[in-house]
Amino acid sequence: MSTRPNMKIIFFESDNTTKKFMGENSQSNWDLTFLEAPLLEKTDIQPFLDAEILSSHTGSQFNEKTISPFKKLKAIITRTTGVDHIDLDYCKKRNIKVLSVPCYGTATVAEFTFTLILALLRRLETSEDMLAHADIVQPKLCGADLSGKTIGIVGLGKIGSHVAEIAHGFGMKILGYDPHAEKTKSYITHCDFDDLLKQSDLISLHCPGNCHTKDLINHQAFMKMKKEAILINTARGQVIDTQALYKAIKENRLGGVAMDVAEEERFLYTFPTLWEIENLSRERLETVFLNQKLLQHKKVLMTPHMAFNTQEANRRILETTLENIKSI
Repeated sequence: MSTRPNMKIIFFESDNTTKKFMGENSQSNWDLTFLEAPLLEKTDIQPFLDAEILSSHTGSQFNEKTISPFKKLKAIITRTTGVDHIDLDYCKKRNIKVLSVPCYGTATVAEFTFTLILALLRRLETSEDMLAHADIVQPKLCGADLSGKTIGIVGLGKIGSHVAEIAHGFGMKILGYDPHAEKTKSYITHCDFDDLLKQSDLISLHCPGNCHTKDLINHQAFMKMKKEAILINTARGQVIDTQALYKAIKENRLGGVAMDVAEEERFLYTFPTLWEIENLSRERLETVFLNQKLLQHKKVLMTPHMAFNTQEANRRILETTLENIKSI
């Protein structure tokens, strides 16, 4: 009786939780390798070229250069909802399946959106700094209510719709823009993009990152917003033009911005190496530099792509990833 050959699976950006869960639930013919680092163009992949499945978060780069050496590759299984870090055209050409986790964090990300909103509006960072220096100045801690404010939600998928539900509970007026949205709740007023920009006190982004949404929030968009508008991004960094954002902040055209995602966000966690600097375009290097300046601005709150990161959501991610692997 023949036995099935081992299927080699490489987990990039993996932690102890991933290793433990997959180890406990793997099938006998799975050969699992866990790596903490992402898959990048500089990654030494020689020991793993016989892999049939690659799995990662958004920090990895799945393009022709990184995955063409994997001649046996059958599938890329991303432990995320978004797939903008994967070259889908090349995968289609190679007949490589791409599987994701579409519904793990509807409430998770929506709740974090309001964590950012409330932290920004109620000056939590400023208050923490004042307490640390024993120098409390109450006028500088004066915040703003959400009740009665208008929130504009860009993208009315599962997360955006849940954000609207929470906003409704706060007593907010809700505007929504989504050219693909079907029937939504009666408390959401649908409008075109320009009207949403002009009327909203807060604008929350929940659209996918793709060629249609890249730089959706650009210089023209900022010029249409209210001067004291608050911008929230828990979607994808590429939806906001970083240069335009920095200009708007510098010229005091925004009340504030809170972002869990950013263009070139990987370099918020680790500064580019010499190799990376030499291989980044001038535009990408400028984005890295501007992110550092935004990070230190008093009107900017940035978090390290953590909106998804709860115990419950991580469990759902791993469970769906396991099912995705079994489907190959």
